[in-house]
Amino acid sequence: MINKKNWQTLVQIIFSVLGLCALNWIDLHAVDIQYNEQLHEFIAQYDTTGYAIFNVFLCLITSYFLARLFSWSKSTWSLMFTFYMLLLCTCVPYLIAANSAMYLSMQFSRSASFFHSILLVKNGIKILALLLLVAGIWMRYKDRHSPITIGLLLLSTVISSVLYEFSTFAYAWYFYLGLFGMIPIFYLALRQNQTRVPRDH
Repeated sequence: MINKKNWQTLVQIIFSVLGLCALNWIDLHAVDIQYNEQLHEFIAQYDTTGYAIFNVFLCLITSYFLARLFSWSKSTWSLMFTFYMLLLCTCVPYLIAANSAMYLSMQFSRSASFFHSILLVKNGIKILALLLLVAGIWMRYKDRHSPITIGLLLLSTVISSVLYEFSTFAYAWYFYLGLFGMIPIFYLALRQNQTRVPRDH
């Protein structure tokens, strides 16, 4: 018979996998885009705003379950914030990421010549942020309060945040939407900190 802890772990794994699969589907299959040579940008056949909003929501929910799965403690908000920023920069809808890369290429060279190079650099930075997060989780498992643990997770968060800004360069509204998604994480942080502070009677 599955005990409560194993049941919670199973639920966290299921929701984490479902969230990652849904984010991958939105990124690769939900929106069919084509390059318009006259406008020098990628366009979709229909409005994709709903998918973009749903994408941020999925990043938030998935990061919560991933943080619960890998935190090994009741304090999950800091790890959730790191996961959230990594998912935000990694799972930016391709229409937004591609047009932002095209915008940067046009700014640098007045042409699309750097488009693929920019995407390759972004992918390399994503891998670096992921490796730092994995190392941070491993160190967190060994010593939660180690400066190395905090440094690795913080560095992953900073890299993800910078990459997220560049990945949404052409879509300011999506950038701010991702920032708005941080509010529940800050609320969770306040709630968890309040439960630790003893109150005077």
